[in-house]
Amino acid sequence: MNTNQKKITVTVGIPAYNEEANIINILKSIIRQNQEKFILERIIVISDGSTDDTDKLVREFTEQYPLVELAADGSRKGKPARLNQMYSMNCSDILVQFDADLSLEGNNVVNEMLRYFQDEEVVIVAGNGQPLPGQNVVEKITGASELLWYEARKDWRDGHNIYNNGGCAFALRKSFARMFQMPARTIGDQHFIYLFCIQQKKKFRFAKNAVVNYRTPATIKDFFIQAKRSLSERQIVSRFFDPSVAEEYNIPNFYKTRALFKMLRRRPIYASLAIFLQILLRIIPLREDPLHARGIWESIRSTKTLTPKI
Repeated sequence: MNTNQKKITVTVGIPAYNEEANIINILKSIIRQNQEKFILERIIVISDGSTDDTDKLVREFTEQYPLVELAADGSRKGKPARLNQMYSMNCSDILVQFDADLSLEGNNVVNEMLRYFQDEEVVIVAGNGQPLPGQNVVEKITGASELLWYEARKDWRDGHNIYNNGGCAFALRKSFARMFQMPARTIGDQHFIYLFCIQQKKKFRFAKNAVVNYRTPATIKDFFIQAKRSLSERQIVSRFFDPSVAEEYNIPNFYKTRALFKMLRRRPIYASLAIFLQILLRIIPLREDPLHARGIWESIRSTKTLTPKI
């Protein structure tokens, strides 16, 4: 990462709320990462008032792996507050942030993200979130919806765009993370961080080969709960920046049209149903969840269990 080939130091942060189904899986997959090019100093799990066995499982895990730390004060403060806490706790060169309900694809995910920091102007690097194969019809439809969106955004600006900072996996320079405070009412934290980067005239990079997997909603109810949050992100975050940031959201129609035809050829039935769901989202009025005012949102269960314990 520098001319002296000194290993970069890394802290991994995981904000967690009721993540007992997968928290041990992701901790193990982080520890298994190839660390030839970096030093993993700490893994910090910040529990936002979890009411399940998340805290208990992490405490037990720390007995075997002392580099894992649990920060749990028993209160629910919301993700923005927990991210601010995480950024202030970090002392490493780079903070890598993972959602708790992920699986890392291979042992070089962190390395693939870190290599972009060779450019001193790069302050954010995002991993490539990809949906796991659906286990029922609804999940296959929501998964097709996610893949359709990925096809639309993956090549715009060579992938280095706001939509590819998905929030489930990204890395920040310590110096950059200490330049801002997440506003309390910011459910689109990943968009806020990206726009702040652009405002500071720094660089964002999308690490296409740093693949992490996640489950998409497996029930219609969960789909609409998640969609309610996604549809309001832009409106909430944009008010903190100059109106010119709207340009960051404008994907040319060419990319959308190409993605549409590609997915209809690849998965005609599920892609068609995914398009129908997206049309429904724009027809059915969705009220903003009052929890959003506190930087909190309703948790959905069908996306939490990824794989058997490993």
